[in-house]
Amino acid sequence: MTDYDKINSELHSLDREAQELDAEVDADLHNMKNIADEANRVADVAHNASEILDDLDREFEEKTSLDKLDVAFMFLAAAIQCVRWYFLPNNKGRLTSQEGDKLMGKIVPKKWQDILLGSVPYDAIQGGADVDAGLGGLNHRYRTLGHDPIAGWIFGPVNILSDTLTKTDFTSYNVADMVITGQTATTGAFSRAYEQTRADKMNLPAAIARQALHLGSDVFTELSLPIPFVGMLSDSAAKWLTQNRIDMWSITRSVTLAGLVNTFIAWTHRLFYDPASTPPKSTRLRRERFSDTPT
Repeated sequence: MTDYDKINSELHSLDREAQELDAEVDADLHNMKNIADEANRVADVAHNASEILDDLDREFEEKTSLDKLDVAFMFLAAAIQCVRWYFLPNNKGRLTSQEGDKLMGKIVPKKWQDILLGSVPYDAIQGGADVDAGLGGLNHRYRTLGHDPIAGWIFGPVNILSDTLTKTDFTSYNVADMVITGQTATTGAFSRAYEQTRADKMNLPAAIARQALHLGSDVFTELSLPIPFVGMLSDSAAKWLTQNRIDMWSITRSVTLAGLVNTFIAWTHRLFYDPASTPPKSTRLRRERFSDTPT
């Protein structure tokens, strides 16, 4: 290679390096311009933050029909509900079984007490181990249909009339003096209940009343009553709900307290409501619909 060729090659190499440097400089300048534009945008947002927030608040009020006072009451209601959940967990405000019976005993006249507050057969657990009934003090409520808040109105009186208990898997057992003596056919329990009803017309009303009193006393107790039908669908789910105190008492209490809080917030909110400041919704819709119509 001649000296001329070497010099020419070096010139071409220098030219390529110069082009690469130019490209890198252009890219850096472009990035710097983007950074400067973004900085200007952020500065503009910060400078006009108050106006932007006002526009967002105004748009939120237009979309939801809620003003600042409404939002304040909404957050107040949410805060009160959270405080209620903290100070009134599901294990608070419960009675023992004896206290539940005494509570219902105060409601029923003395002359009916011996009849209506007697033991119900589906409360029996003694003797269950001998016949593999799988019932105990902690599970007998969600495993017996007599304690179901809905199905219990059928199976409870049938069990009371026939001296039986029926589990959530629809197997039935004979009960004598609150001791489980052996398994029996569920159809046989219904047959015996029907015979008792025919024998005395007051037997069925008495059994229904006894069922009502027993459910009424159990709902406030430590184990309360299970969620309807859950035991029939899944024994493990019913066990989990019972262990976590999710039952008829906790649900009823929670719904009632939530309703009271919402009612209190609604009444308080009405004290600040001015009907003259807010036109009816139908009027606003007509105004928006015909706002562009030439007159």
